[in-house]
Amino acid sequence: MLRKITMVSIRVADFQKCVAWYRDVLGLKPVGLHDDPFCLMMLPEGEAAFALDGTNPVLGGSNCMANVLVDSLPETVTELHSKGVKFAREIQADDDEGYAIATIEDCEGNLINLYENR
Repeated sequence: MLRKITMVSIRVADFQKCVAWYRDVLGLKPVGLHDDPFCLMMLPEGEAAFALDGTNPVLGGSNCMANVLVDSLPETVTELHSKGVKFAREIQADDDEGYAIATIEDCEGNLINLYENR
C-alpha cells in the first residue's frame, strides 16, 4: 500500500544551473550534493525532497509536476515574481474544493504547483 512521498525526482540537463535555481530562487537546502550529478533539495518542513538528477535528462518540457503547500500563496507569488520566476498559471482559486493554486516553471521548464488550503 502506498504510504507517503519521500522524494520527487526531476531529470535535468544543466545540473549546476538547476541546483543554483532551487537553492537561490526557492530557498531549498542542497543535501548530498554529488558530482555524478545528483542532489537532494530539501524543503523547510516535512520529509520529502526534490531530487535533481542530471544523469539521464529528458529534454523538452516538464518531466513531472510536484505540488508544494505554501503558507500564503499571494505572498509567495509576489516574492517569486520579484525574482523573475516564470509562471505557467497565476493564482487560481477553487472555492468548491477549498484551495488556491499557481504554477511556476523551473529554469528548465519543469512545472511546480504552489497551493494553499482555504
